[in-house]
Amino acid sequence: MNLYSNKISGFSLLAALFIIVVLGLLAAALFRMTQTANLAVAQEVLTIRAFFAAESGAQASAMSLFPIGGTGSCNNQTINFSINGLTGCRAIITCTNFIADGETFYRITSEGQCGSGELQASRTVEGLLKDL
Repeated sequence: MNLYSNKISGFSLLAALFIIVVLGLLAAALFRMTQTANLAVAQEVLTIRAFFAAESGAQASAMSLFPIGGTGSCNNQTINFSINGLTGCRAIITCTNFIADGETFYRITSEGQCGSGELQASRTVEGLLKDL
């Protein structure tokens, strides 16, 4: 009887070890999936912030091109944002003008960039404005 008891306890030890290894692998896989999901969320937030930086840059350029009380100018510029939500982002704006059918048009291209290092995003917004 004693020999049979040793075989059962040896099997129990192997079963327990197998369960511990399987649970450890599941925990490692879950940790990896959580890490990947967190990285994807951070990248998505940076992408959205880059879009809004580009949009804000295009709107600022349009306002300087057509100010309320006077004549504006078509200038290339870079805006470094320091307001909440866009801190650490910038907009690189290029403005070109051309004449078509006797009318003046302005093409504004604004590239929003956010983040640094491994996590960064860039989005571009273009606008075509017509001088009245």
